[in-house]
Amino acid sequence: MKKRLTFQPPSPIAPQGTCIEWQFPFNMVDSSLIGKPEESRRTNSYEVYVNASLKLVATWGFGSSQGQEKNGYNLMKILFEYGKRHVIDVLKTKGELDKTERLELRTCNTESPCIFDPSLIDDPDGSVVEVEIGDQSVQANAKSYAMNSDTFIDPIRLTELRSIRSTQLSFP
Repeated sequence: MKKRLTFQPPSPIAPQGTCIEWQFPFNMVDSSLIGKPEESRRTNSYEVYVNASLKLVATWGFGSSQGQEKNGYNLMKILFEYGKRHVIDVLKTKGELDKTERLELRTCNTESPCIFDPSLIDDPDGSVVEVEIGDQSVQANAKSYAMNSDTFIDPIRLTELRSIRSTQLSFP
């Protein structure tokens, strides 16, 4: 199954503390419904918030006041690319999204220097992404399998759950 994500105009969030944050709203619909009468009723709204520490932003070279407007636009596009990839990853691994997704970028979890060239990133407003989602029944059934000790089987990857014993897991 394919999902189509259509991004809306982004919004900066008022700075709080030592982070810069942007909101990237988008709509999602099953691609098979595009152009069909039920498309609008089956389209759901979501948003991804991406915040980056000021330290990371500075290591990426966006801390100078020279060319502030262009720097701000390029930084927003880079944050959009991270947010978009986060949403795609969550969709591919979980098969669904929360209405609000959040991504925090820090020097400890993000490459520096920045790996993205902002001139090659689309403007978020109107950007469309098609995401192929695996068989959701397989993903849902994976939740019902537990091995001895602390391992959970996920169809995409194995994840160790060190803090939860298999006896504590509840199954539908």
